[in-house]
Amino acid sequence: MKKLADLLTGMRFILAGWIAFTAWSYLPEEAMGRLVALLLIAWTSDVLDGALARRSGSSQQTWLGSLDLEADLSVSLALAFSLAVWGGASTYLLVAVLLAGTIGWVLFRSVAPINLGMGMIYGLFILMAWRQETVFALVILGWLGAAILFNPTRAHQQVSGFLSESRRIILGETYNAPQEKEG
Repeated sequence: MKKLADLLTGMRFILAGWIAFTAWSYLPEEAMGRLVALLLIAWTSDVLDGALARRSGSSQQTWLGSLDLEADLSVSLALAFSLAVWGGASTYLLVAVLLAGTIGWVLFRSVAPINLGMGMIYGLFILMAWRQETVFALVILGWLGAAILFNPTRAHQQVSGFLSESRRIILGETYNAPQEKEG
């Protein structure tokens, strides 16, 4: 199970490169459907790799499994690139979103700013898809709805985790990293 989970995580890095290459090589009207398909494959691999890793019975995280956030970020960065290349959003806005997420992560030691930035990029991409061909945006939104319906517990965990991290940042609470046991 862990090997399959790792394969799915690694696949997202490849999909991110494919998304960026497609955006660079084609006009939006030629390739929006491809990008939507690649995005949904990436999101599906993200949902499945976590589920498979949790069901493997092993609590030990693999090297590739530890790169799950980076795999997610690579897809978001590829979408930000496609937004910039295709004029779906201002390059300045995209750089500001990416910088804010990175600075927030460094300052607050929290993934909440990164998740917020990724969410903004996804939202801008959905808006661009809507403008290009409404059905593409509806397919993305349908996938999101189905993911929530099929696994409401995980969706709740993701949202509540994001909100609690955001609350911690807003209230100025410090991050207490787990202490390693000396032995």
